[in-house]
Amino acid sequence: MVRNVEYHADLGLSDHGIITCNLQKLAATLKGNPKDVWRYCKSKLKNKTGLGDIQREVGSLTSDDHEKAEILNKYFRDVIITPDLVEKKLNKLNVSQSAASDGFHSQVLKELSSAIKTPLEIIFSLSAAKLLVEGYDLKVVVLEARDRVGGRTWTVEDPDYGYTDIGGAYVGPTQRRVFRLAKELGVETYYVNQKEKTILNIKGTFMKYHGTIPPVLNPIKAMDLNNVQHVLNKLASQERKFIGGAMQLSTKMAVRLGDRVKLGHRVVSVEQTNSGVLVTCANGQKFKSHYVISGMPQVLLNQVTFDPPLSPMMLQMIQRMPMGSIIKTMMFYKTAFWKEKGVCGEMVTDRGPVLYCVDDTKPDGSHPCIMGFILANHARELANMTPEQRKDAIIHHYAKMFNDKRFLQPLNYVEKNWAEEEYSGGCYVSVMPPGVLTSFGHIIRDPHGRVHFAGTECATYWAGYMEGAIQSGERAAREVLCLLNKINESDIDQEEPLLAEFPEHPVNVTIIEHMLPSVSSFLWCTGAVLTCLVAWYIPKYILK
Repeated sequence: MVRNVEYHADLGLSDHGIITCNLQKLAATLKGNPKDVWRYCKSKLKNKTGLGDIQREVGSLTSDDHEKAEILNKYFRDVIITPDLVEKKLNKLNVSQSAASDGFHSQVLKELSSAIKTPLEIIFSLSAAKLLVEGYDLKVVVLEARDRVGGRTWTVEDPDYGYTDIGGAYVGPTQRRVFRLAKELGVETYYVNQKEKTILNIKGTFMKYHGTIPPVLNPIKAMDLNNVQHVLNKLASQERKFIGGAMQLSTKMAVRLGDRVKLGHRVVSVEQTNSGVLVTCANGQKFKSHYVISGMPQVLLNQVTFDPPLSPMMLQMIQRMPMGSIIKTMMFYKTAFWKEKGVCGEMVTDRGPVLYCVDDTKPDGSHPCIMGFILANHARELANMTPEQRKDAIIHHYAKMFNDKRFLQPLNYVEKNWAEEEYSGGCYVSVMPPGVLTSFGHIIRDPHGRVHFAGTECATYWAGYMEGAIQSGERAAREVLCLLNKINESDIDQEEPLLAEFPEHPVNVTIIEHMLPSVSSFLWCTGAVLTCLVAWYIPKYILK
């Protein structure tokens, strides 16, 4: 007997995949028979949007066939739609209350619009949500713990210094996805100023230089610096910035997604069943979905209760991936006086608090600024200082490194200590100490049941950058699409084509720079040559 089996029927109402409702519960509400509800829906929607699968599997469901009822449950359990979508689709199919033959059929349509649960795919990644909504018209909701979107990108504005990025900001060659997104959203870029000379202040040696490597007399140092520079040339990530700030990419995506984006919704638990996922937020709101895409940094996953729990290997991994320590600082001046001395504002040093800084003046020349990173141990050492104390330490540092006392007279100072950010825990990225990548790296992207993982740490290219965040978000979205039979598995990982507007020019190097080996290669070759000479010399002259 099937009276104890919950019937579910495909109503064929959705562009988002197979949509079902619980006919037994609906019939109970109507005080009618589930089979009558099924026959009515089937008669109205037959051959419209894919009832064929159910018809082939369970026939007309007129018999008390327990096996057929179980098949029905297996394929169409607890998938859900919104009342407005029901109404829209029924109207499109010319199925309305006026079309009902009697009061019972009219009541069916009324209950279809009111008794069915709410559907969604829960996303913590804007790039993933954008792909699912705009590319495939799926129903999603984006849950954001903060009162803003953007994550580790954050643009602040003030009349005294205009807009400034206190989070991620820079893009460069081969970051094709972020350029594609910027073009689509109408966000323009500009080149960071590097026309003048760079300052190098290492171990008390002060010099200005142009080119890929600084002029050094020690050949071993020259080879070492040249090898490092070749790597950096391939990763020229700080070539450009966005006019108006990098957070525009997130805010513009959020505008497109509309009320699908829920701010102030910190997720505290993720409970999975065979039929879906229940996500609970700290504000008490609950959301049911088919799948979840998480864009959280791995270290923050410990703040969410998963049922079933994350795998032992995943739990071990996230305990070994702390966030980096970064304080990003912006020092504003009346003029870009450093250019008067023939330097571009870029400085590299081995002494803190700022090891690297660059010109952050706006492309129109307004609000002259030097952006500097306080990194790692230096950031932790200065974390307990007040902003005013950090400002004082930085301006004296710049005055010494650039050999210019005008750095002691800034107009404004802006900083962001990312270690204070509750929903990031640090910046730029979760780091993997020695042994973690080789031991756990293979599981960082593995789904946990219906939960899929994105975020820049999960990227296979440009991890730690905006490009990596977009790549991983879109990859996770395509994983869900594959499970929904929207795409093939071979389409999950995709190469991004080059945009003509953002060419990837090779870095010009001299023949000597091109041919100069790394220190390790030089020592290996030298050792090989000496070994050959010894092998030739001893038999010929010593053993003769």
